[in-house]
Amino acid sequence: MARWTLRARPVLALAAFILASPGHAAEWAQEVVEQFVEPHTREHVEQVASEKSKPVMVIAMTTWCGACSLLRGSVNSGSKVRPLLGKFVVAYATEEGEANVWTEAGQNYVPQVYFFNSRGEQLQVFSESPQYKYYFSDEANLERAMLKALDLVASQPATAPTPSPATAGESTHGSTSPAPAPDRNVPVFDPDHAFDESVAGHFLVNINAEEIRKKAVEANRPFMVMLTTSWCHACKDLIQSVNGGKETKDLLDHFVNLHAHGDRALSDWQPEGHDYVPQVLFFDVDGSLMDVKGPYAAYSNFYSSDKELANGMAAALDASKSVGEL
Repeated sequence: MARWTLRARPVLALAAFILASPGHAAEWAQEVVEQFVEPHTREHVEQVASEKSKPVMVIAMTTWCGACSLLRGSVNSGSKVRPLLGKFVVAYATEEGEANVWTEAGQNYVPQVYFFNSRGEQLQVFSESPQYKYYFSDEANLERAMLKALDLVASQPATAPTPSPATAGESTHGSTSPAPAPDRNVPVFDPDHAFDESVAGHFLVNINAEEIRKKAVEANRPFMVMLTTSWCHACKDLIQSVNGGKETKDLLDHFVNLHAHGDRALSDWQPEGHDYVPQVLFFDVDGSLMDVKGPYAAYSNFYSSDKELANGMAAALDASKSVGEL
């Protein structure tokens, strides 16, 4: 799913057994209201989530809905949900019909609760009911959903891989691209001065695949290829993490290293179906691509930090057939 793409739909009542009699809905406790972000437009909520690096929880309700009143009352009188609210950017949407920009097509009931990460990607958090997958009846159910959302965020990269311009917005590994198409005309870092001196000296540049394979054979070491582009924010973040860290630096001497930068490098090195940057590829001394996967299942060649990259390098060394003397 692309960012923030849920479409407005008419909001109808849940089945009668779920709804209480219509009437004046109970209000939220002041402690809860203080957590609501206004205006709760997509643009503003996205901005706040990005600035605070927090996931988003969207609560869609109407004033006449008895099930909404029951959920509000459960949260107001409980002690489980309120301590978690500060971990989210909370949008409270009471609009009905086409005016509600949050509810998903086909989900025509209230209340509904949706979760997104700070980049606007919807988190797969659902209720136990296939028919009402965004319906959480009380505080206990909502707490479980919030905790699951936080767990999902914790398992995702802090910085999303950037989709290549040719495929931005298309699916990658069966998932929607995790960021909007970048502007290739707006560089975010200078590749010639990206690495600190302590790192730059370990990387070759401007050599082709045949040349680096030859050097790997001569050194009897595996080789590592880091793919970046100057318009990629995640590339910049990875490089800065390596500069500021220690674990990757300690392992660089065990590899022949290539910094393959730019759109031409993408066409030369990107494996089919892996249309994102940065990527780090590991090849054994014989030139074969090693089956070394990073920590993110959907982006197996993506590493977001010094520690993650060092873990990948260690795994490559363990799997390598031959490592030369240092």
